[in-house]
Amino acid sequence: MDKSNLDKMLEAVLLDEQLMKFGKYEAYEVGNIYQALESDNYVINVVAQIIKRCSEDGAKESEIWREINDYLKRNV
Repeated sequence: MDKSNLDKMLEAVLLDEQLMKFGKYEAYEVGNIYQALESDNYVINVVAQIIKRCSEDGAKESEIWREINDYLKRNV
């Protein structure tokens, strides 16, 4: 199965070794964009939210910032 552009962007960001170390996750945990949006790992989840909202939904930066900030306040 071919990967979507969203999945490719997700991997490009999340497979960074330093981010993996910071977020305390392994490569196998990344999955596709929809799995990442359901992830309990806040780094994986937030990156997926940003990619999806920017790429697919065309959300404004201020909108995304507010959503991510609210998500982190609720979950971290």
